[in-house]
Amino acid sequence: MFYFFCAFNLGNWAFRHFGSKSWSQSEGQSYNTPYQTYETYVQRDFAPIRGLVTLGDFYTSGQVVEGFALRGIDISSDDRMLSPSQLGFAPRVQGIANSNAVVSIYQNGNIIYQTNVTPGPFVIDDLYSSGYNGDLTVEIKEADGKVRSFIVPFSNVAPLIRMG
Repeated sequence: MFYFFCAFNLGNWAFRHFGSKSWSQSEGQSYNTPYQTYETYVQRDFAPIRGLVTLGDFYTSGQVVEGFALRGIDISSDDRMLSPSQLGFAPRVQGIANSNAVVSIYQNGNIIYQTNVTPGPFVIDDLYSSGYNGDLTVEIKEADGKVRSFIVPFSNVAPLIRMG
């Protein structure tokens, strides 16, 4: 069996082709099969969605359900275009500070994030994904020393993605 893979880039576009050809000989007879094309497509980055555009004959990624052959167009996100703090699932933490405050976030008793916030509503959406399960305890320490806390439920189940 002979496998053929061809790849080249032209500007921002990547061309890919993969196919095979097999033959055999038995008792003086030669057996040939037609050339089999598996994938032929062009692909390029699509920055507005932090993803890829693929056109042609290709297989789907199979990340959630089994991959399958597709002829057409695929527009998909690509985690490699995200900053490390945006990879994996982490909840969005929202709260209200009554004064300048220190917000600390704990998971399983360990501090995983701490920041200073100004009075008013705040949103923390740049938590690094944790490989651990366990609810998050959010502690708000106000300028006058008063401390409030609340729980954000969290379970790291693949393949959850971030909001947004």
